[in-house]
Amino acid sequence: MAEPLTTDRLLLIAAQAGRRITRKTLESWSYKGLLPRPNRVGQDRRRPIWVYPRGTDEQLQSIIEWQANGARTLDGVRVGLWVEGYEIPWDAAKRSVLALLDRTFNRLVKALEPYGGFDPKRPAKTARAIEELAHKDAGRRGKNYPGARSVRMKRAERAEAIAYMRRILLGLEAQGEPLPSPARHVVRDLGVKQRGGPDLARRLFGVAPTVLANLGRVGGIPGVRGAIETATDEEVAAARAFSRVATIGFAPMAKVLESALGVSPGELTRTSARPLPSELATLIGALIAGFRRASDEDIVRQFGRQPPLPVLQKEAERMGKRTEGALAEDAGQFLSEIASMVGDARSPRARGHAAKPRSEGGEEV
Repeated sequence: MAEPLTTDRLLLIAAQAGRRITRKTLESWSYKGLLPRPNRVGQDRRRPIWVYPRGTDEQLQSIIEWQANGARTLDGVRVGLWVEGYEIPWDAAKRSVLALLDRTFNRLVKALEPYGGFDPKRPAKTARAIEELAHKDAGRRGKNYPGARSVRMKRAERAEAIAYMRRILLGLEAQGEPLPSPARHVVRDLGVKQRGGPDLARRLFGVAPTVLANLGRVGGIPGVRGAIETATDEEVAAARAFSRVATIGFAPMAKVLESALGVSPGELTRTSARPLPSELATLIGALIAGFRRASDEDIVRQFGRQPPLPVLQKEAERMGKRTEGALAEDAGQFLSEIASMVGDARSPRARGHAAKPRSEGGEEV
């Protein structure tokens, strides 16, 4: 018979996982919905004995893993647990997703203040501020630079890539016009070589302008936020399933992409086994918005009438032939699963056309 999950037992499990927590922290996480509520089963002198439901130990370990991978607030942990399938109500997860998006947006806006600030009503001034900040960030070195350094680029090219992505996130590329030059620099900034690389890498440069233009049409973080606020049950379920597969397969997927795109090992994984909560929040909203717009005819055509996911799956199979161990096999299985989910998510039912719409300044861990 399994040992009861008492408070002392959970504290020991946390310590064995590398995180020492107190009884008060455990109680706080339970009170705030990150862990199930315990049942009182007895008394040890003055201290009550609490026993937690089966599976709480796994949920506790998941919290510790999310914290180790960049979740610095309870909002980030809550979104991660919801994506993984734990019993977190969507209303609570939704508030945390929106808080993460707001934090990301506000951080971008605050960074622009020394350069003139962010003012959508004064596009020229805002554009100059974005360009000046991007030029500064493009000159950063080592760990201070968020992109890759494995591909040689001029500072002006890196700055153009950074500025373009920030305009997309801030909702300033809503017209969605494909821009080949900055899109090409964005892909190179990820560490993908434009010449002499694998076939998938060359195709990626061709499709990048359309993909990034579609992201712009979503309306950046403001558009993603709006999609989340009006999401139907079916859209939320599809986004949760897709995000869960992406989270579980984050590390092997990144390694497959690094191999398929000719990117230096570690460039995409950044030593993390999971996406950052802010990235996950953006993904959830982008998926919901994407389900409504789902139109990838241009992408399919640029991939030679072959959808992107089968192309990746083909690369995973090639990787499996030249790589020992279970990595490639797991990645191939992940790609098959995600391809199936994309098919389900694109169905009319998953998009929720027939359903009625629903009428990191977060808490510190």
